[in-house]
Amino acid sequence: MAYSRDPFGMNRKAKKGMKSLDTIFGVGITLAKAAARQAREQQRAQARQQASAQRFLVQQERSRARQIRENEAAVRRAERERAKAERESERVAKLQAKLEEQQRFEAEVKDVENDNFIWTNLHTFINDVVTLSDVNTAIAKADSEQKNNVKNGLFKEAYPSESKSTQVAADEATQMFSVSKARRELDKATAEWSAACFEEDEPTLESIREQLSEESKVYVKEFLPWRKKSKREEYITERLEERYKIIHEEWEKRKSMSDQCKAAMEQKQKDLDSVTKARKDFIAQRGKELFEKEVVSWTEKRDDFYDAYRQVMQKVINGDKEYIIEAINTAFANDEYELPIDYFVDVAFDEANGRVMVDLDLPEIEDLPGRKISITSAGKKSIRTKSQTNLREDYVNCICGLSMYVAGLIFNVSLRIKEVEIMGFTQRQGGNAVMNFLRKKVFTGFSQKQVENTALTSDQYVLLVRYNRDVFEKIAFSKFSPLQILDFFKHYMDMTKSFVLKELDLETAFAKMDLFVPADYKRYISRNPS
Repeated sequence: MAYSRDPFGMNRKAKKGMKSLDTIFGVGITLAKAAARQAREQQRAQARQQASAQRFLVQQERSRARQIRENEAAVRRAERERAKAERESERVAKLQAKLEEQQRFEAEVKDVENDNFIWTNLHTFINDVVTLSDVNTAIAKADSEQKNNVKNGLFKEAYPSESKSTQVAADEATQMFSVSKARRELDKATAEWSAACFEEDEPTLESIREQLSEESKVYVKEFLPWRKKSKREEYITERLEERYKIIHEEWEKRKSMSDQCKAAMEQKQKDLDSVTKARKDFIAQRGKELFEKEVVSWTEKRDDFYDAYRQVMQKVINGDKEYIIEAINTAFANDEYELPIDYFVDVAFDEANGRVMVDLDLPEIEDLPGRKISITSAGKKSIRTKSQTNLREDYVNCICGLSMYVAGLIFNVSLRIKEVEIMGFTQRQGGNAVMNFLRKKVFTGFSQKQVENTALTSDQYVLLVRYNRDVFEKIAFSKFSPLQILDFFKHYMDMTKSFVLKELDLETAFAKMDLFVPADYKRYISRNPS
């Protein structure tokens, strides 16, 4: 028999208690470990949160720094763009200013060139000189136009318009014929007929019987069928004649009204057609009368014009002294060119010799443009002030060209004018020997400059030229300068090589002019065809 070492189970109980303690200790250790682990996790979570917060702050700082850098770069770019735009704006402004300056300069150059051309090329404004052939051609043209009833020829008044005459007749017809009133009355009658018009058939006894039969079905009530039929028939018979009479009378009344409105409308239509036809016939007849009257009036005016035209042409051929003087004054008053030059003419006509003598008040040298266009060594145009020699040369060309222009206007007045003799004078200080002598006596003791400042203005003749028609009408004025053309006519000017014009002594000037031998224009052209 064996014996237990722990009969009372003390070891088992102890072991069981120890096991319970171990379990408790294990649970405590587990809980402690869990708490430690949880603490560590919390620490790690806090560390992660702190790290995350730190990273977020770092990222924010980096983003802010990056944004600052980007802003600074954008500011630098904007500054560069602004500076570039300013430079471009300045460049464009400079180019624009340069272009405007160039345009102003070109406009000024053009003005200077135009002014100089006009003042020094007055002879180029001369129209073709009228010849006997031109006058005969003009007369023949007038005869042909009048004979052939040419419209829009020399006679510029428009030929009468038939449509215009018709319109005048229509305006008159409007006052005479009330077409609009007749149309309004027709519209009113049409509206009345439309209101009164009906398309009902004429009522008959059968149609009235049917109507009464339908009424009897409503108003006659009877239970017994055979009595219902007789009573309904009685209802119809009692009322048939009277109802037919009433309805037929109303129908006839409406039909009569409709017929009257239709007849009135048809009559108004006839009235409108009659007025319209009368107006149309009146316009046709009256328009024809007015047109024929206008044609007669136009023909009379045209014939008067051509008669006057031929008379003028005859006066151009052989006009008397009174006509020539009046025509010359009219020619200057109605000069087609408005030259920017002040000049005045006083004319006399030597009928025996066919010579017009002209006192020509010349423009002053101070009136000429004082600037000219010159070409630089680089080939560019520049505006410069004229030298005194250039100014005097231009003035000589100006007065010579003006004398030719005046002669051209005078030659075109009449074929009886064979010569135009021009004496050109200008206003200058001093120049009169008697006045100079008196000034020297009166202003004795004064300086030369003071004496010159007291000089009085007097008329001084500086140009004397006699143009003859035979040569004048052959010259191509645009191909020569005024001084070149002057050599083809008898003339006299006391001019130095530097174009200084001296006062002419009229007592000897005519004799000196007669001594001048003009160049032969025909021979010159044959030798210089270009």
